[in-house]
Amino acid sequence: MPVLTMSRVPVIKSKSIGSKHSQLIDEEENLCGIELNGLYKKITKKISRFSKKARKRLQKWKAGEKTKRKRRGTTAFVVSWILIYIIIQTCKLLSSTDYLVCLAKLNRTLIRPHNVHSWQSIHDRRRDVLLYSAHYRPLGDSRAVHILAVGTGIPQELICLLWYADSFFPDVIKATTLNHDVDEVKKGRIVEQFFFTCACNSTQPPIYVSLTGPRCSVPTTFLQVQVPQKEEPVKEFGICMSSTNVNVHPYHIIEWMEAHQMFGIDEITLYYHTFSSNMSRVLNQYQKDGFVRLNYVSVPRRYGFWSDFKIISSLSLNDCMWKNMYRYHYIFILLNFDEIVIPRIHNNYSALLDYVDRTEGLVVPATSYLFQNTVFNLCAADTKDPAFSNFLRYLKRDPPSEEMRDFRSLVNPRYCLSLFTHYCHSFVSVEAMPWTVKVHQHVALTHHYHNVNKKKVNCDNMKKNLAVDRTVDRFRKPLSKRCENRIMQHKL
Repeated sequence: MPVLTMSRVPVIKSKSIGSKHSQLIDEEENLCGIELNGLYKKITKKISRFSKKARKRLQKWKAGEKTKRKRRGTTAFVVSWILIYIIIQTCKLLSSTDYLVCLAKLNRTLIRPHNVHSWQSIHDRRRDVLLYSAHYRPLGDSRAVHILAVGTGIPQELICLLWYADSFFPDVIKATTLNHDVDEVKKGRIVEQFFFTCACNSTQPPIYVSLTGPRCSVPTTFLQVQVPQKEEPVKEFGICMSSTNVNVHPYHIIEWMEAHQMFGIDEITLYYHTFSSNMSRVLNQYQKDGFVRLNYVSVPRRYGFWSDFKIISSLSLNDCMWKNMYRYHYIFILLNFDEIVIPRIHNNYSALLDYVDRTEGLVVPATSYLFQNTVFNLCAADTKDPAFSNFLRYLKRDPPSEEMRDFRSLVNPRYCLSLFTHYCHSFVSVEAMPWTVKVHQHVALTHHYHNVNKKKVNCDNMKKNLAVDRTVDRFRKPLSKRCENRIMQHKL
């Protein structure tokens, strides 16, 4: 039996999600620059002066010889004029001190909720920030709301407004920012992905969160806070995937789904923007069977076609992990239907992880398992049958990825704070992450079936130095049978 070699992988980043040092804004710290006592005195003097003038004019009109009906009309007019004048003058005074915008910010009835699938923008000349979703995350005594976002430049000194069900006034919290991906350079601007953290000081989760600038500008964002639900029994293995391919052959989707079911995956959460009609038909059937959960995600259409798709890929993976932190015990992080982790000496993922933990002598299971990646070039098939298969027909591959590069991972969502493409970028804390294990290529390997442009590449020359890998032959009969039955069901 091959020998398993593993190594501890150093932590990239660690963050605490609900630091006790993150408190409400102090009463002495005036976000809007208001001196309430002085403001109250000014308003009182103004209103008193306006009232005296109004009473004198009203008395003159009443003293005149006019009909009762005319006096009533005049009285109503004067009262209306007084109220309008007081409101106008008061608003001028309040707006000069920024108090009016703060008041508008604090009144939840003035803010309109948005659709949960809509991008929301922080309107600010100095920054271009789009918010995607907000999630409540409890861990022990710490609680926080995380907001997924993308934008140009890292925004600083933003304010969180946490709205609770039993109050019209929010908790005002300073937002902390974690950058976890520099994604693209567009017209001299760096498009970055990051998320904001708003520490909660209440035991109950807020229902909405707004994000605004440090000067109490009227908030333009109003996100519904999503709370992860605890379910029993917890599904052992799930997959979070964000597909950027809009046209994958139904045969390859079926093979990918059936292989994962055979290896022990309980459920797949798939984020998508556009699918072909054939893809939709197959995926909708798996959704009816309860194996797939489809989540539509809109594209911001702001940074360019490819950048937009890369943006939704990373953000949707984090959105999936936070939603399912209590639904899945472990989550495979994949990006498309052309990659799969293949056990090489076991028949399923459960036996694979038991072997890894036992061999390493882990008392507590690892937080993250890393699997090296290898590419199977789809240039020329090595066998003819079965015609529907990629996994069983293409047997020649490149060498596995180098140390600490191009891994696919299996993560525990309760201890991973932020995902970056294929692996956990930031953990909750060092203490909460006892192990990150790199699994040896003889135990498991990620197979990536990559398309090659046949017009530009000579297949025979390309495949001369590739290694033959027949690991999947162990699964040839059961996988072929499962796929054939499903293909007949769909009448493909």
